[in-house]
Amino acid sequence: MAVTYLAFFGSIMYADDLLLLSASVTGLQQMLHICHSFAQLNDIIFNHKKSVCFKVGPLWSRSASVMLLGNKNLQWVTSFKYLGINFLSGLVLRIDTCYIKRAFYKACNGILSHCSTADVFVKLSLALLVALQEKAGTVW
Repeated sequence: MAVTYLAFFGSIMYADDLLLLSASVTGLQQMLHICHSFAQLNDIIFNHKKSVCFKVGPLWSRSASVMLLGNKNLQWVTSFKYLGINFLSGLVLRIDTCYIKRAFYKACNGILSHCSTADVFVKLSLALLVALQEKAGTVW
C-alpha cells in the first residue's frame, strides 16, 4: 500500500539563509512581517539589498504588490541564487544549470592541463572527484 504525506513547508533555512514560500502575496507579506518582528525582538538585521521576491505560476509575468520587510521595499526578480543554485521564474519553476556545467568544465580543464603526463585513470579519477564536489556544492 502506498502512503502519501502532503505537507507544506513555508520556509527553508540553511545556516543564515532563509527562503520563504507562500501561495499568495498576502501570505508572503504576513510572513515578512513575522520575520521583521522576530528580528527586532532578537537583534537580527536582515540585509534588504540581498532580500528579493520571486514569482512562479500562471501569473508570474504580471506586476505584483510591493512587499515590505520592515519599512524597506523588496524587489521582484525573475531569477535568484539560493545555496549556489540559480532559480528562474516562469509558468513553472526552472533551475539554471549552465553555470554549474561551466564551473565543472573549468575545474576539469584546470586539472587536466596540469597533469598531461599522468595516467588516464588518474585523470578520470580527478574528473570524477570534481564532478562529485560539484554535486555536493563545493567548488575549488
